[in-house]
Amino acid sequence: MKLATKTALTAALFSLAVGTGAAHAAPMGGIPGGDFESGFASGGTEPLASFYDNDSNLIGQWNWAASANASSTIVTRNDSKVLRLWQEWQPRSAHAWFTASTAYATPTDSPWEIGADLAYQRTSGNGANKAFRLRSGDQNSTVLFQMRFNFQGIWYATPGQAEVLVAKPVGSPANWSALTVDMKRAAFHYDPITGAASGYFDGQEVFNVTTTTGLSVRNVQFSHYTGGDWDPGQFFVDNVYAVPEPASMALLGLGSVLMLARRRRQMA
Repeated sequence: MKLATKTALTAALFSLAVGTGAAHAAPMGGIPGGDFESGFASGGTEPLASFYDNDSNLIGQWNWAASANASSTIVTRNDSKVLRLWQEWQPRSAHAWFTASTAYATPTDSPWEIGADLAYQRTSGNGANKAFRLRSGDQNSTVLFQMRFNFQGIWYATPGQAEVLVAKPVGSPANWSALTVDMKRAAFHYDPITGAASGYFDGQEVFNVTTTTGLSVRNVQFSHYTGGDWDPGQFFVDNVYAVPEPASMALLGLGSVLMLARRRRQMA
């Protein structure tokens, strides 16, 4: 599915606002290929592709890994191309990730948001683990932020903190505790200056903490693994994105307005 125009516009505006150099572009280059519509081989294929900026500098690469009886592929679902992580036995696992070059890592001097649309189609079993992780380097580096979904609820983790279970609150929608066949947005927000970090799923806050400052993300990873539970289901991912946190965009817009007003006063 193609990214929303607003998301693309936000990334473009951010690039214009802070400069076009690679070190100051939109976080992770906006995660090219995150809509899975272009840049990959046609047909059902593993998510393997490299993306470059206009100066032929590497923005980042999509890659994958899967055990036997598992797969990570790009498929067509509801007339759109999406990432599908599938496994049919235990212990099995499937993973896909985007790793940005150092120049396109998230900034350490301004807030950002990284998110994706997620869905899960269970055929049997008890719905094991589907994870959305942000890492500091490659796919094996330190996990900075994580949301993990299973039949118990949503588990989250932040730097220096063990996983915390957010159980389904009484009277809350069913999609709080488990992914559904319909796409739901999951997103992380982080301010590297203050250490303020939060996570959201389907418009509901999962966590809101103050953690380590100055963190930078280079790797966005999605995983479907059993953890000893039989779970022959399909984990779908679409519209993976990285943009400046909306509040920072609002401040940039306010600054432009104030500068314009000042110029008008000087000309009067």
